[in-house]
Amino acid sequence: MENNILECIKARRSVRRFQNKAVGPDTMSCLLRAAMRAPSAHNQQPWEFIVVQNKELIESFPQYLPDYRACSTAPAAVLFCANSGRLTCPNHWIQDLSASVSLFLLEAVHQKLGAVWMGVAPDWERMRYFSERLDVPPEFYPFALVAIGYPSTENDTAVDRYKPERIRYID
Repeated sequence: MENNILECIKARRSVRRFQNKAVGPDTMSCLLRAAMRAPSAHNQQPWEFIVVQNKELIESFPQYLPDYRACSTAPAAVLFCANSGRLTCPNHWIQDLSASVSLFLLEAVHQKLGAVWMGVAPDWERMRYFSERLDVPPEFYPFALVAIGYPSTENDTAVDRYKPERIRYID
């Protein structure tokens, strides 16, 4: 029998259509706690999170950024940012935030939620858009937006992406 984490990893997929059902505060707290458990370079923990639950605001994102159409049905979105004031290893915040987003996505599967990771950094125009639109403090670097919610019944199942030909062993 597989362990629970491997089941969550195998079940994780990008969900772009959501039910009209809010993500409760306790559930959001669990997601953010998981995100904050990520490893980080020299334990700098640069992450800051901006949780957007204003449906009108979330639905407006695809008007300016068509790639963000998953937001049109999402009840919530989380903007992952790096706080430049906490960067003791300034060249590693992208890896730190990537690990944080990954743990958030795995906890979403565990909570029976769907989510999709939409890149923001290193695209300066997208970073500026979110900084202005969400009144992000100037010392924060917007990194990724994750749309989150209960998946609609129209979502596909996860795909096995294992490709052994991409693995090389050195003895």
